[in-house]
Parts: sequence; structure tokens; C-alpha cells
Amino acid sequence: MRTRPKCPNCGQEAFGTVCRWCHQPLKERPLIERREPEKKEEPRQRTQAVDRLSSAARESTAPVKNEERATTSTSLFSDTRQKAGQIIYRTEQTARDIVTKAQGEAEEKSSRLLKDAQEKASRILLEAEQQSARLLNKIKAEAETQAAAIISEARQKSSQIISAAESTAQELTAKENLLNKAETEATRILTDARQNADQILREAEEATNDLAAREKAHKDAEVELSTLVTDAREKAEQIIRGAENAATALTEKSKHDADIKAASFLADARKKAVQITSETEQASKELTSKEKAIREAEVESSRLIADAQKKALETAREIRQSAETTIDNAKFEAESRAATLMADAKKKAEQLVRDAERAAADISAKSKARAEGETAKYAAESRKKAEKTAAELLEKAKTNAAAEAEQIIKGSNDSVQELLAKTKAKAEADSAKLIADAKKNAEQIVSVAEQSAHKLIAKEKIRIDAETESTKLLADARKNADQMVKKAEQAANDLTTKTKARVNSETSKLLSDARKNADKILGDAEKTIAEAIAKAKQEAAAESSQLVSNAREKADATIRDAERTAMEIINKAENEAGEKWVSIVNQATEIANRTLELAGSDTRVEKEPAPGAKKSAAKK
Repeated sequence: MRTRPKCPNCGQEAFGTVCRWCHQPLKERPLIERREPEKKEEPRQRTQAVDRLSSAARESTAPVKNEERATTSTSLFSDTRQKAGQIIYRTEQTARDIVTKAQGEAEEKSSRLLKDAQEKASRILLEAEQQSARLLNKIKAEAETQAAAIISEARQKSSQIISAAESTAQELTAKENLLNKAETEATRILTDARQNADQILREAEEATNDLAAREKAHKDAEVELSTLVTDAREKAEQIIRGAENAATALTEKSKHDADIKAASFLADARKKAVQITSETEQASKELTSKEKAIREAEVESSRLIADAQKKALETAREIRQSAETTIDNAKFEAESRAATLMADAKKKAEQLVRDAERAAADISAKSKARAEGETAKYAAESRKKAEKTAAELLEKAKTNAAAEAEQIIKGSNDSVQELLAKTKAKAEADSAKLIADAKKNAEQIVSVAEQSAHKLIAKEKIRIDAETESTKLLADARKNADQMVKKAEQAANDLTTKTKARVNSETSKLLSDARKNADKILGDAEKTIAEAIAKAKQEAAAESSQLVSNAREKADATIRDAERTAMEIINKAENEAGEKWVSIVNQATEIANRTLELAGSDTRVEKEPAPGAKKSAAKK
């Protein structure tokens, strides 16, 4: 009975030149282990009985003939079958290695693409959120600074208006005090004149009593007295008429001066009110212009964000295109390499069938090592190229983004600085103008007050002189003078009270109107600023949320596209690898069938079906 040889490495039954269990060469051993033929004991000759020991010593072994077995068709068939099985196993192993390698490379590329896409999407999201946050903070800071400046300016103007109105009221009260002092001084002078007139009358009566003894002297005195009285009466009447005229002139002049001053105060108040209204209108216009500037800045920022998003999408598209081109190139090169490897494998398989077993094993090992080295080298080169291109594209995108960010920041800083410089210059000009106007008004008021004080002092001096002369010279005109003085005092009091009431009403009205206008302006300004800030916040929040949502949607779409592309690449690579594996196995099967046919055997090895046919059969 013939026994099969065993592998010296693993101890399993083996045939051929390579063990199918441990895949180690079986070295230089014959294909079939030969056994020595069994000895057949020859029939003993019938001899005489001898001693047992002596007979054992005389026996000798018969010579053994080593007969070689002739090679039969079954041994050839088994050898060819072994060779075909080895070829099929090696081809299947090579195809499996190629498939696993292609799957690993495809999975690695797809994972790298997914990772790059996720990193780019997260980076784009982070940059968009940071830029929107910076724009929000910038807009908030600008709006708050502008609002604070406008509110402080309005408060300053309202405080200036109130202080000016209070100063005018104080000036009016000071003028009223001066009038009161002049009135008290006039009453004191009148009382002194009355006392002097009484004393003169008493002295005249005493003198007439002393001169009563002398009739002639009395007559002469009476004549002289009558003449003196008539002259005095005439002079008194003249003086009274002059005093009346002077009093009427003084009252008319004081009334005219008071009317002029009140009209001037009213005109100044109206001018200030008109100036306040013009300033409020200008402030509202400035607010509208600032709102327009804020809107333009928001539009510019949205445009810049859109440009940045477009550039980011373009860079992502370029990176994706470059990755696809590198993948296509790598795929094409891998296909060409696989085709060359398949051609080499086919040639080597045919050569293995024709040549000896050991030479075929050595050639297959060398070809496998060379293929692995070439594929490893090509994979390393393609990986290096892809990493280099990705790094260059990333650096380019970073530099472009940094340059655009610097340009955006520089433009925004320049616009903010220009706006601040304009606002500062305007505020300084307005403050200088207001200070100059206030100084001018104060100087005018002081000069008018000094002139009025000088006029009053001069008028009082003239009045005192006239009253002293009239009291000294005219005692008889006491009643008329008292009546005229009372009338003049009453008219002056009436005039002063009327003027005071009118001035008080006008000043209170002006103050109330100014306060109302200031409060209204402040309220409108605060309301407008609050609305502008709320509107800017809402628009900025809406834009930032829209930008973030758009960026997230684009990132999700990019990730989905990358995943879909990776899955397509993996499926395509698996299909191609399966097809290549099936083609290699079928070629090996054909070679084995051809070998069996040459050996004269009727058995055939079935071919592997295509992957599509397998899937359809599994579905059924």
C-alpha cells in the first residue's frame, strides 16, 4: 500500500513542492515515499534435527532487491492536481492580498478625506462664529459710544440752556432789586424834603410873628412876601411842570427801557429756542446719518462675510477637486499596476506549469516581494504627494484668510477712526461755538446792566437835586408835589409790578418750554438710540444665526458628499478587486483544466461566478 509523504515542518500530509498547510517548501524529497518490499520466508528444507543454537548461528539474511515502481497515470494526475491546487491557492492568496490592500487604502483615503472635510467644516464654522462675534461686539461698542456721546451732548446743551435761562432770571431779579433800591431812595429823599419844608414853614411863621410889631415892615414884608410868593408860585409851578414833565419822561423812558429789555430778552430767548430746535434737528439728522453709516457698515460686513464664505467654499472645492484628481490618478496607477501584475502572474503561472516546481516557487516568491515593494513604494509616494498638496492648499487658504481678515480689520478700524475723528472735531467746534456765544451774551448783558445802572444813578442824582431845590424854594407847592409824587410812585409801582409779572411769566414760560424741549429731545434721542441699538442687535443676531446655520448646512453637505464619495470609492474598489480576484481565479482554473485535459483526466474545476451574479443569486 502506498503512503503519502509528510511535511517535515508541520507533520501534515503533503504533496508537491510546497506544503498546503504551512506553505513551506518540502525540500529535495521524492514525490512518493518508497518502501522496501516485504520479505517472504522461503520453505525450509527438510533436514535432520540439529541443535537449536547451531542452527540459529548458521542462518543468514537473504539479499533484498530494490525495485523501482514505474510512474503511472494516477501519479501524474495527482501531481498535476497538486500543482493546479497550489497555483489556484497562490492566485487566490495574491488576489485576496490585492483586495485587502485596495480596501485598506480606500478606507484610509476615505477616512482621511472625511477627517479633512470635518476639520475644514469645523474651522469654517469657528471662523464664521468668531467673525460674527467680533462684528457684533464692534457694532455694540460703536453704538454705545455714539449713544453715550449723543446723550452727553444733549444733556450738556440742555444744562447750558437751563443755566443761561437761570442767569437771565438772576439778572432780571438783580435789575428788580436795583429798581426797588432806587424806589426806596426816592421815598427817603421825599420824606427828607417834606421835613425840610415843614421846618422852613415854622421858621417863616416865627419870623412873621417877630416882625408883627412893625406894620410898615410887615406891610413891606407882606408886599415882598406876596411878590416873593407869586414869584415862588410861578417858579414852583414851573418846577412842578418841569418835575411832571421829567416824571412823565422818566416813567415813559423807564417803561420804554423795560419794554426794550423785555423785547430783547424775549428775542434772545426766541433765538436760543430756535438755536435749540436747530441743534435738535441737526442732532436728529446726525443720528439718521449715523444710522445710515451703521447700516452701510452692516451691509459691508455682510458682504465681506459672504466673500469670505465664497472664498472658503472655493478653497474647499479646489481641495476636493485636487483630492479627487489624486484619487483618480492613484486609482489609475493602481489599475495599471494590477494589470501588469496580472499579466506577470499569468506568464509566471504558465512558466510554472512548464518549468520545474522549485524554479516556479522561487519566481513566484520573487514576484510577490517585488510587487509588494513596488506597491508600498507607490503608496508612500502617493501619500507624500497628497500630504504635500494638502499642506500647500491649507497654507494658501490660511494666508488668504489671514490677509482678508487683516484687510477687513484695517478697513473697519480706518472707518471707526475717521468717524471718531469727525465726531470729535464736530463736538469740539460745537463746544467752542457755544462757549464763544455764551461769553458774548454774558459780556453784552454785563455792559447793558452797567449802562442801565449808570443811567439810573445819574437820573437819581438829577432827581435829588431838583427835589432839594424845589423843597427849599417852594414850600407852598407841598401838596401838589405830594400828589404828583404819589401818582408817580403809584405809576412806577404799577409799571414795575407789571414788568416784573410779565418778565416772570415770560421767563417761567421760556424755562418750561426749554425744559420740555430738552426733555423731549433727550427722550427722542434715547428712544432713537435704543431702537437703533435694538435693531442693530436683532439684525446682527439674525445675520450671525443665519451665517452659523448656513455654515453648518454647508459643512453637513460637505461631510455627506465626502462620505458618499468615500463609500462610492470603497464600493468601486471592492467591486474592482472582486472582479480582479474572480478573473485571476478563473484564469487559474482554466490553466488547471487545461493541465487536467493534457493529463487525460475527465474531471474539471468549476469557475468562480462574477460578484454581480453572486449578489443576484444571494438576493434570490
